[in-house]
Amino acid sequence: MSENFYALSDGLSALQRFFLDFEGSGVQLEGKAVRGLRAQLKDLLISARNLENEVSRRRWNEMGRSERDWAVDTARAIAAEVGRPGSNIRLFPVIPRPFTDGHPEGGAL
Repeated sequence: MSENFYALSDGLSALQRFFLDFEGSGVQLEGKAVRGLRAQLKDLLISARNLENEVSRRRWNEMGRSERDWAVDTARAIAAEVGRPGSNIRLFPVIPRPFTDGHPEGGAL
């Protein structure tokens, strides 16, 4: 992610400082100021979404790696046990399956 990691918190901090001056008296904004505020909030929203997506992507990738590693380790342990002399683990035999084309009695049209 090439975005400044602190853009979101810096922007929110700037907004907080801006409104600090108006805590006691309140504030009335003209249309131009509202448009500017909305543009700034939109930029902050985009920064927040980008950070959320990055965190989500990293978490999902980490979970995927963990599950893959567990599956590989389990498969290796089973394969090692199957090949160990005296093991009571056996592979299931391959059972031939009857062919069917979906028609009763196996007859084709």
